[in-house]
Amino acid sequence: MRVRTAAKLILALLAASCADEDAFRPVSPPKTVEELEAIQAPGFPLPNPGTPVTVPNEDVDFLAHALPGDSRDALVKRVALRKLMASKFLEEHAEEGFELALTFRRALAQALLKLKFEKEHAPDTVPSAVWEEVFHNRHVLPMFDHFDSFFVVDVQIVCCKTEIEACAKSETFQACMVESKDRIREARQVLLERGIADTEHLKEAVRELSASGIPGLQLQEYSFQYNFAVPHEKQSGYKVVNENVARAARVAKLKELTEPVQSHHGWHSLFVTEFIPERHAKFGDPDVQAELKSKFYETIRHDEVIRFLTDLLKKHRFKVDTEALRQVNWESAL
Repeated sequence: MRVRTAAKLILALLAASCADEDAFRPVSPPKTVEELEAIQAPGFPLPNPGTPVTVPNEDVDFLAHALPGDSRDALVKRVALRKLMASKFLEEHAEEGFELALTFRRALAQALLKLKFEKEHAPDTVPSAVWEEVFHNRHVLPMFDHFDSFFVVDVQIVCCKTEIEACAKSETFQACMVESKDRIREARQVLLERGIADTEHLKEAVRELSASGIPGLQLQEYSFQYNFAVPHEKQSGYKVVNENVARAARVAKLKELTEPVQSHHGWHSLFVTEFIPERHAKFGDPDVQAELKSKFYETIRHDEVIRFLTDLLKKHRFKVDTEALRQVNWESAL
């Protein structure tokens, strides 16, 4: 998680004025060198013989994200120089300016978020109830509980677009199915000769064939799951594709066009891009826990940052100082 993004909201709050005596009051920057040293972030002091200051490793690590090409020694010198400049500024008792206060408060906001959501926060600190809620989310559960699943690019010629019963009774449909059988075979052969290896190549080739010589040829991408342990009429709980299409996908080699198969609406040659075997995992399974943490931890942490900021707004009362906000150079501040 990038602390800077989340710090923008805190920074906006720090640029606000208090609504009354009990409301939130932004912290003022230190006014002496002693005060500056007193708020030094705890960490790992790294003596720098060339200067009368110490350089925390934490500060160097933070700067390394902004300057990834600099050497460690160069970063140490940069941090030391900044500390010396800050100390010199305070020694001369320069008046506090708005930009100084804003910079100081931005650093505080970043430090707070870094502490709460990087140092103290980890997948294992997230309550089990939260992970269980994620697991049962309707968009997540199918990842762990599903039948054989196929992701396909369907090269097809559709002869009827209405209900199955209506198509079956249509003489036009029957004639189209007979006439288009050779066309779908021809299309597959041409595509095989072109050595189709990926979806984008296949899409481009189908567009060319449809425009130049094989009318009605089109392409559709979709995914489906199918329970091959039960009859077709008992498939339920998901969108059910034609049985011929499902069985063709089952025996297909990945990224290789199948022989044309007939459905209730037309002809299909399938290009299976991915196959995920049947799985019925439970929330308590160790591999499920690991997968949840790997895939969804960043989302959970982001949500907790938003909740944290929302709670700040509810807990404290703010009155926006529009004049102060106008003074902010947001591009340089953030």
